[in-house]
Amino acid sequence: MPTETPMSASPAETAGTADTATDVLQQQLVESLMAVIGAPDDHDVARAADGVLHTLQTRLTPTPAGERAA
Repeated sequence: MPTETPMSASPAETAGTADTATDVLQQQLVESLMAVIGAPDDHDVARAADGVLHTLQTRLTPTPAGERAA
């Protein structure tokens, strides 16, 4: 009988509730991009999607060790 290899936990699963905000931002990004697809000429929709993208990018980009706040 073959044994199953346990799947590695993703970073989001191991960090617990700390990544809940990241998950929310990812969902907001998907919804924003769908809105852009639905209204490609709407500048306000594009700006909102850009804001979500930059917020998510800031959250996911590691901070260099020398720049971390104490």
